[in-house]
Amino acid sequence: MCINRIPRRAMEKYDSAKALLLLNLAMSIVLIGLTGCHGSTPLDTDSSQMEMEGLEAKKSNVDISAFERQWSYSVRGLSQVDDRIAWASGTKGSFMRCLDGVHWEAGSISGYTHLDFRDIEAFDANKALIMAAGDEGRILRTEDGGQTWTEVYTNMEEGIFLDGMDFNGAKGYCIGDPLDGFPFILYSEDEGRHWSRIGSKQLPEAIPG
Repeated sequence: MCINRIPRRAMEKYDSAKALLLLNLAMSIVLIGLTGCHGSTPLDTDSSQMEMEGLEAKKSNVDISAFERQWSYSVRGLSQVDDRIAWASGTKGSFMRCLDGVHWEAGSISGYTHLDFRDIEAFDANKALIMAAGDEGRILRTEDGGQTWTEVYTNMEEGIFLDGMDFNGAKGYCIGDPLDGFPFILYSEDEGRHWSRIGSKQLPEAIPG
């Protein structure tokens, strides 16, 4: 008589695989039941929470206490040039500059302290644009690290409200709330030294509200 025997290791492997298959089947049934009752799988949330708990918070080397001492206004805009250089803008005509990735120097622009500088676009340690949001559409530019600023765009039309800027090299846009029924878009080809408005004929009508 010939008896075919399955070696112990092979049998253990077979039992493990069978157990895993049964476990997966059971989990599938549970998931289907949960989905049918609640419309979503709670395990997704649990999994995300477990992944988040496994992450380690990366501590910043910025001196927060010094930052708070220098900055007493509300921060509205931020532009990072590289790992060391960054600029920030805020309420009451304020701006800040960081040159070493750690320390910030703060200032306000004389004659513009009534404005909320909602956005800032930095090109390097010395050159930056700053944009006011509100009833006065103004964009200013500095080339000496914020010591002096030149107003490069002004729009006092009723309803003007600039929202933000973005640049790719020397070319950039400034977007505002719709004006006269059309999107408000400015365009610059020289790092914001000069601005032109894109005509309404090139744009679709704005959606009411």
